[in-house]
Amino acid sequence: IIRPLALPSLDLAFAVTPAAADGEVEVGGLACRVEAHGADRVELLARTNPGESRGSVAAVASGGERSRIHLGLTVMRQGESGGPLVRLFDEVDAGLGMDAAPPIAQLLRTLARSGQVLCITHLPTLAVHADQHLAVTKKVEDGRTTLRVAELVGDARVREIARLLGGEGYGGEDTELQSAYARELLAAGGAAVAGA
Repeated sequence: IIRPLALPSLDLAFAVTPAAADGEVEVGGLACRVEAHGADRVELLARTNPGESRGSVAAVASGGERSRIHLGLTVMRQGESGGPLVRLFDEVDAGLGMDAAPPIAQLLRTLARSGQVLCITHLPTLAVHADQHLAVTKKVEDGRTTLRVAELVGDARVREIARLLGGEGYGGEDTELQSAYARELLAAGGAAVAGA
């Protein structure tokens, strides 16, 4: 599940050590306190690049790698009861090219079958797979920063995907080409697009 998420050399391991503290239980010769999750400390270790040693995921993985590891582990746990109804993924696409989006989009769709998934993305090939597309804009008004959230449908969604494809250059002479490509991507992602 995790390897297709632009992590081809990922090596994960769990380190389980007694949580030494003044306590009433002895584990491996150490006095430990038994708490709600037991008397052990569990840490997820990762090696993201060949030839490197394993380290704490928080220390060795980039923000995007951590987010994709979390996505993969979350999908693996999906069948367990008591999972969250809303899941938020930010930077799941950090550092990726547009071609790496389909496996990530597929896992996000899998998770969405059992709850709501919110994904913050700037990658057009990931955004086109969403059932609903929201645009968040930020601006300063009267010395205060405000956020606006708008649902994008129809041509507004096409324009946003085209903007993501073209960046600052959107609106120039390639606007028609970008819009046509945006419509193709949306159709491939499963969105019904007027004029496609």
